[in-house]
Amino acid sequence: MLGARGRRQASRQQLREVLGSIRGQVVLKGQSGLGKTLLLLRLALAAKQPVVFLRATECSAGVVVAIQKKVQAQVRDENYLRALIYAGALDVLIDGLDEASPEARSRITQFVEDYFKVNFILATQPISWDPPATARVCILQPLRPDQIEPFLLQQWESVRGCVTLNQEQYTDAVRRYVAAIPMALDESKAADPRLVALSNPMDATLAAELLAIGETPDVLRLVEQRYRVMADDFREVHGRDFPLRRFSERVYEGRSSGDPCVRAQDFDAEVASLAGHKLMIQRTERVKKEKGEEEVNQWFFRHDKIVEFFLLPAFMDEEKSARKYDHVQDGQFIGVYELLAVRLPDKEEEKLQQFLIGWAADTNENELLNRYTRARRLRPASSPSATLIRATAQ
Repeated sequence: MLGARGRRQASRQQLREVLGSIRGQVVLKGQSGLGKTLLLLRLALAAKQPVVFLRATECSAGVVVAIQKKVQAQVRDENYLRALIYAGALDVLIDGLDEASPEARSRITQFVEDYFKVNFILATQPISWDPPATARVCILQPLRPDQIEPFLLQQWESVRGCVTLNQEQYTDAVRRYVAAIPMALDESKAADPRLVALSNPMDATLAAELLAIGETPDVLRLVEQRYRVMADDFREVHGRDFPLRRFSERVYEGRSSGDPCVRAQDFDAEVASLAGHKLMIQRTERVKKEKGEEEVNQWFFRHDKIVEFFLLPAFMDEEKSARKYDHVQDGQFIGVYELLAVRLPDKEEEKLQQFLIGWAADTNENELLNRYTRARRLRPASSPSATLIRATAQ
């Protein structure tokens, strides 16, 4: 479901009715896990004319420059490419605006307003940013409380291949789990964290996978639970622990360089295990080589929430403590700060919080501090001095 908002009114409509194809100029807003990237990929596959899929972080030098890099093998003349774009012969999908720098966001906005004939969809998490004047804004809505149980039950077809329960047992587990959650929204107190988390389709999907193997989902640590299951299996198969800390450094290196894929060299067994547990996926992509293009297999995490979990050890490493302060301006790591708000030991968390308050005051950029503060409300009353992340340092 989504709310389509114009200048005067808003209404709640089915997603397929509003965004069944790439048509016009649309800004798609929604929290992480509501399905923005999946929607863009599906629209790209179903598109009737050429389409370019970009990450907003690729647009630091401008959208046209980013498109040129993507289609250089087909269109080498930049002036001709600009003419094609201006004529509306190329649809443009841009994902992850919230991860881009203010300068990149400004260039993207300018591109949309200059190339007003282009069909485009721009996806972002809610941020302080003025959408292009030519675009309509659609806001993805989370699941309603009454939709959570049906959604979990519908996941049976996708989880049945790797489950320990049969369908009847799975159905019973879902219903017992949901029945224990207060569904009424009481304005006098905060909503139950389980209700908030399960209204997010990504989190609900992770919960379904855990229920299917007989686990009780902890909505504050869903990815960690999935990791634990994978790590136990990895230890049984390979006779050693999963090298979380070393693997986190590899993920950090890729993220810092702007590469969305994970280089699997020296981690073949680890990546295979992650893929087997649906934490990573393999894609075949065309990559530029010296003698032209070549098809290569590349590895990606299934979702940004999973990326953030595997980045966390690289930020909690005591020897690399400066990283928590070095990346405050890098939107690619904003989700990691939300995890740090909950996972850091008390003294380190208080120090980081004070730093973020000062940084926000000095720069007048409040998005990171706002998200960190909201995440901090989920912090346990007593934070353990050693978490799973530190306990598995290798």
